Amino acid sequence: MNKLNLQSEECVIKKSNKVHHGGFMVSYKNELILTNLNIIYVKKGIFGRTKSIQTIPLNQIKIYEGKPQVLLGKQKNDSPSLEIYFLNGQAIFGFKRKNEVMKWIRCINQVLCKETGSATTGQFAIPGTEFLAETIKDTVITFKNILGKTKHEKISAVCTSCGASILGYKGENIKCNYCDTYQKIQ
Repeated sequence: MNKLNLQSEECVIKKSNKVHHGGFMVSYKNELILTNLNIIYVKKGIFGRTKSIQTIPLNQIKIYEGKPQVLLGKQKNDSPSLEIYFLNGQAIFGFKRKNEVMKWIRCINQVLCKETGSATTGQFAIPGTEFLAETIKDTVITFKNILGKTKHEKISAVCTSCGASILGYKGENIKCNYCDTYQKIQ
């Protein structure tokens, strides 16, 4: 265990080992830690000892339209990466598995959106309401199609941010279930 020197109000939220960051001939031996205040990158030496600890404050992550700029990327060797865009630069962390990157994206979004988003305005969603709303919306569109009012074509597409399959109606602005980015279905 590394000596992280966390602040008194700082709590660990997520940890991953087998992470790499930058450089040529890197290996997946380092550690990435998310706290409620920082992202901590622990660089390890050949025998697993800590070489250095880099701390990046979460409040330095860029926010666009209420969403932190934390994205799924791809490295030159086609391995998945976590791309984080800061006010003064960016950091890219390589992972072995895409689902681990997606978990990081969700965790960072949850931490930052709690601080800046709907949690501070008192708006909380009841679990399952998003599914119910989509079901009702699909039902209304089906009735409109049956009655001949409008013609909507349900199509599948690929998320422009993470590459996941998304399903929606042509021309509709839809949120990806995996990376939470909004995009118009064409």
